[in-house]
Amino acid sequence: MTTLLMTFRQQSARTDVTPAADHTNGLHRKLRCYLARARQRRQLAALSREQLKDIGISACEAKREAAKYFWQE
Repeated sequence: MTTLLMTFRQQSARTDVTPAADHTNGLHRKLRCYLARARQRRQLAALSREQLKDIGISACEAKREAAKYFWQE
């Protein structure tokens, strides 16, 4: 019983990253990217023609970009 408890404690104390943790980090990073992309496209859609002209984007280009889904690059 003591050996089993020691083995459990050794496994619990491991600090290395498991493949599942890597996968979760990748999903978290992808989600942050999707949220940022969606926010940026909403902000782009809200700009006036004058503001778009200032940054060198036509209204047509802005409309096309803002119409994309968040997962589209």
